[in-house]
Amino acid sequence: MEIEEVWKQFGHRLRQFVEVRVSNSHIAEELTQELLIKSYQNISSLQAHERIEAWLFRIAQNVVNDYYRKKATNKEDLLPEIESIVDSVEEDPPAGHVREELSNCIRPFIDQLPPKYRNTIISVDLEGNSQKALADKLGVSHSTIKSQTQRGRTQLNKLFKQCCDFEIDVRGNVIDYKLKSERYKCDKGC
Repeated sequence: MEIEEVWKQFGHRLRQFVEVRVSNSHIAEELTQELLIKSYQNISSLQAHERIEAWLFRIAQNVVNDYYRKKATNKEDLLPEIESIVDSVEEDPPAGHVREELSNCIRPFIDQLPPKYRNTIISVDLEGNSQKALADKLGVSHSTIKSQTQRGRTQLNKLFKQCCDFEIDVRGNVIDYKLKSERYKCDKGC
């Protein structure tokens, strides 16, 4: 059985399955790509081709579980990923101002990153390009872009943590923040 046929038949449903389980479309895209890679690498080991759908969804669930397991054990990532700051702060009135104010600070912080991390973060997190597409465009490996994205996010996280203390709700959304010092205040309201 060819992986292309499998993804034509099940790819959309698998993407939806992952999207329902993670709150961020960029992360869902990355996890779906990881799922595609794992299914491609292991399809030859599948013996009962009539069970391919269950096999794919089991891999999808394992990919999602691994994502949350890594996120839970990564003590460095106490502040949500940058997409969470931009995309996932709840839209209710108290959090709305937080989203707007923090959005104004993202660009100045990104501008402080080394060029390779800055360009990757802009492309992946702000412009919404997939890591795979960026890797293809730059002629580098997908794992290189994954590493640059993660390192850029980590450095951006550190900049935010130097600037502010964050109040985070049970789902990991930023609901309020407090400047640690006026010297960190950016010119756009952060």
